[in-house]
Amino acid sequence: MENKTLTIQVNQEVTLEHFETIIVGALEGGSNYWYCLGEGIPPRDENLSPLSTRVAHKLFNDPTYKLQIMDLEDEEREVLGYVTQESMLNAFHIIAKQYPWHYSNLIGENDDAETADVFFQVATMGEIVFG
Repeated sequence: MENKTLTIQVNQEVTLEHFETIIVGALEGGSNYWYCLGEGIPPRDENLSPLSTRVAHKLFNDPTYKLQIMDLEDEEREVLGYVTQESMLNAFHIIAKQYPWHYSNLIGENDDAETADVFFQVATMGEIVFG
């Protein structure tokens, strides 16, 4: 018998709260061994929100926002990429195709620091590069 497959496309809504959880998980835990922030760091706000929360809100709400991500281990701080709203949306698609285990965790809101790191790496560089 021949193995056949079906391709199913699923639309998934992501709330600001869940998106914030993913970004905070990456910036404060999962990814902090490989990245440092460059140009585009959002200024302090009147609520004195943590940096990771400000980044999450800018990425979620501002399609023109661009955050430079650099290599923490490189003395010259090589630019690894830029995280934007578009790169974040593309990361969901890439992870769904190439890293289904992590996609399942993201969509099921069972993400942890590892899944957040995978998401942030894919949003920055289009693939998993570190660890």
